[in-house]
Formats: sequence, C-alpha cells, structure tokens
Amino acid sequence: MSLRSSISGLLLTLTLATSAVASPLTDRAIATLAEVLEVGTPVDQIHAAEVLIPFGHSRLVWEHYYPIRFVQDDTPIMRITNWRALARVDRTPQARQIWINKIFNIATMPGLPDRVHAAESAAKLLAPPPPHVVSNMEAWAADAPDKDAAFALWCNWSRDLPASAAPQIVTWLKTGDGDTRLRVAYMLARLKPTDPTILAALAAAANTAEEVDLVNTVVVANAHFLNASPADMPKWRKFLEASIATNDPLLIFHSVQGIMPYYKPSDIPAIAPLLDHPDEDARTSAAWVILAASAKK
Repeated sequence: MSLRSSISGLLLTLTLATSAVASPLTDRAIATLAEVLEVGTPVDQIHAAEVLIPFGHSRLVWEHYYPIRFVQDDTPIMRITNWRALARVDRTPQARQIWINKIFNIATMPGLPDRVHAAESAAKLLAPPPPHVVSNMEAWAADAPDKDAAFALWCNWSRDLPASAAPQIVTWLKTGDGDTRLRVAYMLARLKPTDPTILAALAAAANTAEEVDLVNTVVVANAHFLNASPADMPKWRKFLEASIATNDPLLIFHSVQGIMPYYKPSDIPAIAPLLDHPDEDARTSAAWVILAASAKK
C-alpha cells in the first residue's frame, strides 16, 4: 500500500470517528494534523503530535512513534522528538519514564548537538529532574552562553520557578542578546510566572519590538500569552497578526501560540485558510486555533 493510500485511509477513519461530535472544520483540523504527523519533518511531526494529544488523539500519536522508537537513537534532534512524544503517550508511567530518562541522559552530556533540545524537552514534559541532573544543569549553566544557560536552568525550574530566579531572568530580558531573549520569553510562557518584576521586564522587552522578525515575534507572542501588560495587549495582538500575515510558517507558529488563549470562535474564519498553506507548521497552527477556539463554543 502506498503512503498516500495509508494516509487517506487514516484520514477517513479519523473523519468517521469524529463526525458525530465534531464540525466539518474540526474534523478537517484533526485530519490535517494526522497528515502532518505522517509526512512532515521530525520537528513538524512533534508539533502536530503535541496538538493532537490534548484533543484526545494520544493513541494516534503512539501508533506513529512506537514502531520507530529505536530507529533514530543515534540521530541528534530526531531522537529527542521521538522520545518526547513517547514520554507523553506511552502506555504506562514506567514506560514513559524510560523515555524521560533517555532525554535526561542526553541533557547531561557536554558537547552533544542536541543537549539544549534535551533540556528543553525535559522542561516541557515537566519531568522532575533527579539530583544528579539538577547539579549537572547548574554546572552547565554556570559556564554556558546565556541562551543555553536559560534552557539548562529551565530543566530544573519546570515545576517550580524559584523566587531567587527573578533577578537573573530580568537581567536576561534586559541585557541578553536576541537568542537569549527569545529563549527566555519562550520559557516564561510555560513557567507562567506571577512575579511582577518578571512580567514588567518581559513587557518592556516586547515593547521594544519594531521589525517583524523571529526574535521580536517570540518575545511579543509570549508577553501577549501571559498578559504581561494589559494596556499593551491590543498593540501586541496587532503585531502578532502582522507576523501571521507575513506567511512565514515559523512566525505564524509562534504568533498563534501567543494569541491562543484569546482566540474566539469568531476568529476561526480568518485562520482557516492556513489549512491550505504549503508548510506543515503553518497548517498545524491553523488546526490548533480551530480546535482550541471551537472548544470555547
């Protein structure tokens, strides 16, 4: 059977399974994510997987990743995306912990090209780091460039951002280079800080954004996501909508995440055309908005 035939059969199964409870557009959104899961790059695939999971399709994600669970064990980046997916959807807590431990193992090895990706993935999984990982991340952060130090410490902070971290985070946002500010803003949206000094620093960084580029888009998106400054929210929303209009898939992906908590069903018609975008991440972004906004009806 050809890949196209397999995908077509899968999409038909998904459509039939959900048609009783979902609208045609949400059916199409799920089908789009299923297709990206099959034909996208590994990064595209993990993005689609992590949208499918909270909308009730963990089994589909498991069926994609489990058969290839050992295929990319020696391939940087790809192995992390595979293990991250399985750490979310494998069948038992014990099985999921195996994949988390493999991610921690990469995160603690100096010099590996996907060490930062491993630390980031462990943080996203909210995986409690064992003591040897905590000490390793601290030692790494002490000597690493700021952009890497942020993700190393995020691995330790993912479940509990310590108050003592605030001065360092504020400094990164005020004086860090573009890559550092991008990563710190991205991290903060997942840590959801309430410290007013952190939120004020993030808002100030977002308010310096003029050109629509990746760094500015990520900083503004995550300031908007956190409602870091209510008075600036309309301005930031306008900036993110301009980023989406560039048609750049990476800017689209980050912008819609920044707006995601605030999308309403009435926003769906403006986003739905992106389901036909040639890039997989852009299609994933559209599907995500459709599913999240539809759930608010």
